[in-house]
Amino acid sequence: MYRSLHSFAMPDVSLEEFFSYISHLHKTNIMLVEKHRLRDRSEIIKVRNANRLKRRK
Repeated sequence: MYRSLHSFAMPDVSLEEFFSYISHLHKTNIMLVEKHRLRDRSEIIKVRNANRLKRRK
């Protein structure tokens, strides 16, 4: 999987450099890891709760 990702995403970089980049990516850019936790979902939650209330009635 890593080899195909390497050949697609960064073919001009050596495989060793690519592995190093991938292994340290989550440490340098935390938004890639936690963006699902940081986004505002309050509007989605309100709509879901309203729909649940409608179905109960």
